[in-house]
Amino acid sequence: MKFELKILIVEDNIGDADLLTEYLYDTRLRKSKITHSITLKGAIEELKTKDFDVVLLDFGLPDSEGLSSINRIEKIKPDIPVIIITGNDDLKIGEESITIGVQDYLVKGKFESELLFRVILYAIERKKQMVMLKIANQKIIQHEQKLKEQSEEKYRVMIENSGDAIL
Repeated sequence: MKFELKILIVEDNIGDADLLTEYLYDTRLRKSKITHSITLKGAIEELKTKDFDVVLLDFGLPDSEGLSSINRIEKIKPDIPVIIITGNDDLKIGEESITIGVQDYLVKGKFESELLFRVILYAIERKKQMVMLKIANQKIIQHEQKLKEQSEEKYRVMIENSGDAIL
């Protein structure tokens, strides 16, 4: 695993964004390229024009709130891992976030550098595995469709040939 990542921090509180950056610099991710956006609109523009390895997303932004932020990012970059970092210590919201595709949910003030480091690396790997499974599943579906079409064609030919044999 490489430790020079491209990380997008979407956080409207400059102090919290600085703390996240400091945490990252305290780990083996210190050589990472960190981009910061204070709004979801700015983050989406960044995602449209640049590649990132991971998004650290505050749950409450001036121009977006909660799960809708996640959905908007997923529409732009469905294969990028998103980690929620929020002051909202709500287990239900955390579970809902994971259900719709977020890789992890961390509560501000309840984690430090090393945990953030591991969460980011694991999130990237989990997302890669999910993408690979999705591709494999699509191939299986295509193969099943092809087999079904072949079977239907064989059945059609067999029916036609049996009709010819009777005549």
